[in-house]
Amino acid sequence: MRWMLALLVTALLVSPPGVGPAAALSGVDPRPPADSAGGDVTTPTASIRGWVSSYRLDGTGPVPLTDGRGFVTAWRFDESSGGWAVSASTSQFGPSGSFSLDGLPAGDYIFEFTSYATAPVMGYYRDGRFWADATVYRFAATSDNYIGDIALRPRPVEFDRISGADRYSTAVRISQTVVPSPDRAPVVYLVSGTSFADALSAGPAAAHHGGVLLMTPATGLPSVVEQEIARLAPHRVVIVGGAAAISDVVEARVRALVGTGGVVERIFGSDRYATSRAIVSDAFPDPVDEAFVATGRNFPDALSAGPAISAAGGPLILVDGSQPAIDDATQTLLTELDVSRVFIAGGNAAVSGGIESSLSDLLGGAPLPFGEPVTRYSGDNRYETARLINDAFFSPTEYGFVASGTGFADALAGTPLAAAVDAPIYLAPGSCVRSEDYSTMVFSFVRRAYLLGGPAVLADSIIAGARC
Repeated sequence: MRWMLALLVTALLVSPPGVGPAAALSGVDPRPPADSAGGDVTTPTASIRGWVSSYRLDGTGPVPLTDGRGFVTAWRFDESSGGWAVSASTSQFGPSGSFSLDGLPAGDYIFEFTSYATAPVMGYYRDGRFWADATVYRFAATSDNYIGDIALRPRPVEFDRISGADRYSTAVRISQTVVPSPDRAPVVYLVSGTSFADALSAGPAAAHHGGVLLMTPATGLPSVVEQEIARLAPHRVVIVGGAAAISDVVEARVRALVGTGGVVERIFGSDRYATSRAIVSDAFPDPVDEAFVATGRNFPDALSAGPAISAAGGPLILVDGSQPAIDDATQTLLTELDVSRVFIAGGNAAVSGGIESSLSDLLGGAPLPFGEPVTRYSGDNRYETARLINDAFFSPTEYGFVASGTGFADALAGTPLAAAVDAPIYLAPGSCVRSEDYSTMVFSFVRRAYLLGGPAVLADSIIAGARC
């Protein structure tokens, strides 16, 4: 699975979130006060040692870590960049789970512990479950540091909620998490709150530019959305769809709110597929390696595909999945984008086998490193398709999101937030989280999952732990 490769390789290249959406989700200062060892912090001769063990799901243990059954990772704060980077990591453990990391540059560190010895569990020094809970340890020069016995305990996924009184205010609440005050939004995509077709490609487009997605009825802009646009003071607003989807009256009100400080544009095509292509062409002016293709006839498969392809930095393109081959306009778009790999969301009933074959012909059909040019993700139902997509695209992450599998609005608005913290969106029935999805969360180290939408779409029983 991709997340295993990410754990072993890309963790050395990517720093955890600091400020921004992740900090807003945690509600905690992303760089807590340091435990100071005192002295000079300029000589690269510090070392760290300790013991790591983990408990079983039934509470018994602890079981000491052994070679290859876990990791200790040292993240060092880089004053010049203002971010965290991996300084050292080990999966080698001695008797009773002992470990050591030597030759570390002195400075501020966060220590991350991962165990597969009993159940998948991750934690931080001291006993922090989330990155923002970790204690920063300050190494002195020429120091030998002992951080004691680290005992990791499996804990259930915590569930919380991001919601408003309706889909429009829920989208606003999500927007406020993506772009906290006093930041100014790079772009706002304004889509219909009553029709999914034009909006499906807009989520990844907004995510690609660090923006948000807001919703409106066709004929009038809700006051809560007006207030959010005014707060965001966006550099650009993209109104998605023609006047039948979002009226000229709404456009005029948006222009008045934005004033001369931003640009307001409308993007639409002759149908939902042309609108999708127009959104993608506008949002992705440079070549991309990967793209997701989903049917424009229904929304479920696209809801998880959007965050997944956003994490990969690519677009979501809608096609008429009933056709026997990929249409010429989509072929042209994929060629212009220089796409080398396409993912298909859903089974043959959603996107035909003929479309899959013609995409393979377009991309050459030759195997690529780490996969084929065309890969289909298809489960027995919309929930399983979403799980397969999430499992393939997301590395271990502290956060996850849960949205209704029978409605489109909250998942679409959540796409930019999920992309901002590199986290998946799971689809769920209204009253429970599927056991398969919960297990995937556990094995992906998700520690907190946010329900998108109010109790009318996702019941409070999910927060209480209901699974099905």
